[in-house]
Amino acid sequence: MKLSVTKHPVNDGVVRLAVDGELERSTVDLLIAAVERAITVDHVAELVLDLDGVTLLDAVGMDTLVTVTDAAAAEGVSVVVIGPPRRVPRALELSDILGSLTQPQPWAGRS
Repeated sequence: MKLSVTKHPVNDGVVRLAVDGELERSTVDLLIAAVERAITVDHVAELVLDLDGVTLLDAVGMDTLVTVTDAAAAEGVSVVVIGPPRRVPRALELSDILGSLTQPQPWAGRS
């Protein structure tokens, strides 16, 4: 498995995209397409990117997280990044991205 992105409705207007596998140069288009679909087809107000299943995150993957977050914001959709495995936050910290992407989970406990 290289990468899979699975959509999980959380509640009205909120969708969680569970990202599993390697988020890198050859797989980022799958995440971009899933985010675009959530914004343009599902018309979500909030998008939760769940990185708990990410096993590899390279520089292109990190850049893509910023890109999709910015694209969503431009459409008025808030993005929350949750659950990155231990090795992923270290990469995000080193690149100074984690603080700008990770937010509290206002919907926690509601599934």
